[in-house]
Amino acid sequence: MADQALLLMMTDVSDEHESAYNAWYNDVHIPELMQLPGFISAERFRQIGPGIRYLALYRLAGPEAVESETYKKWRAASESTQLWVSRFTAMERHLYQRIFAASAGG
Repeated sequence: MADQALLLMMTDVSDEHESAYNAWYNDVHIPELMQLPGFISAERFRQIGPGIRYLALYRLAGPEAVESETYKKWRAASESTQLWVSRFTAMERHLYQRIFAASAGG
């Protein structure tokens, strides 16, 4: 299987930044990440109920996608990412390696 890892990002921003944050995340951040080696897909979700409002799930070829020099250089050079990280009111980042997979109907 091509996707062997998941990066889970949980983030939140103040209400005053929410609209601009979502536009940046969808229109700038995710397209930039999808250009990096090892990033396969991205999905975003909004929390139902209390808690950290936003979840982004990235399917990766492997954990090395976010451990590579290419990723680290991009992250250090991305001014928009640095700006938004500074505005986060909450953030959790978790990297997972696939250990099992199943699908419906087979």
